[in-house]
Amino acid sequence: MTVTAEGIALASVHSGLRGADRAGFRAIWRGLGEVTPDPAVALDRRRSTTDGRLEEVFESPTRAAHTSASG
Repeated sequence: MTVTAEGIALASVHSGLRGADRAGFRAIWRGLGEVTPDPAVALDRRRSTTDGRLEEVFESPTRAAHTSASG
């Protein structure tokens, strides 16, 4: 499976095994929702196997600040 957002770079920051039957991955959507140099939106993926089945969960936590212009 490939995850993309047109015009937004996905930068891998961490991956690793979390047991014999589990793995985790984290990537940052560079430029999405950022108002400072700190990353604002991540993509977390968790894979696990149980009874011969592969399950993959995607989550996209955000630290993006909601701003509004007033005038």
